[in-house]
Amino acid sequence: MGAEKRDIAKAMPGRHDKNLALRQVGVITVLDKVSIIVRAFYDAEAGLWVATSHDIDGLAVEAETMELLEQKVTDAISDLLELNGGFSGLAEVPVYIMAETLTRVANPGA
Repeated sequence: MGAEKRDIAKAMPGRHDKNLALRQVGVITVLDKVSIIVRAFYDAEAGLWVATSHDIDGLAVEAETMELLEQKVTDAISDLLELNGGFSGLAEVPVYIMAETLTRVANPGA
């Protein structure tokens, strides 16, 4: 990683380097996102998977299964990209859906 990118990464704690790219526009360095990270979790009370993202405004999707959620997420992101005028100039935008769920296993020693 170049010194300039390291300096920007230090100034933006908590951001993933793989999610950011630098490009020169004249003498100004522009920070472009090159992927979208979506967080998904299972809401046991509602019986639904829920997905949101800090990388694209307005994304809030829920579905009964992870497979349905993935389809709804990609459809919603496609619509939001169109409404917001695109994202980073890439022909295809990588979308990482990071799912979390809690499972419990019986402890035979307890």
